[in-house]
Amino acid sequence: MLRFSKAFGVGLTAGYRTQTRDRYTYRAPQDSIDVATRLGAPVSAAVLDAGTALRWTRLGVAMTYAGSDMEGSFSVEQTVTGSGGRVPVATVFRIVMRTSRWPF
Repeated sequence: MLRFSKAFGVGLTAGYRTQTRDRYTYRAPQDSIDVATRLGAPVSAAVLDAGTALRWTRLGVAMTYAGSDMEGSFSVEQTVTGSGGRVPVATVFRIVMRTSRWPF
């Protein structure tokens, strides 16, 4: 964070997320038999595993203001890389506002 004054600063943000591949199984042997009966052939529950691993990186900017009784910040992040299944190619906006008040 680079401070331009006592109350105002700007900085860069970076985010990284990873999710391992899911592992699916039937809850009971009867479930496997039911699916095989409906589809006409045995099917492994592992077919659902494909495409469940995800990885992405987001980069962005943030700015913050801090006064005597109020604080506010704004940040924007954009997905720059991703791999795996359905990686959300998204822009994320965050706005945070806080205030302090004495009850008495």
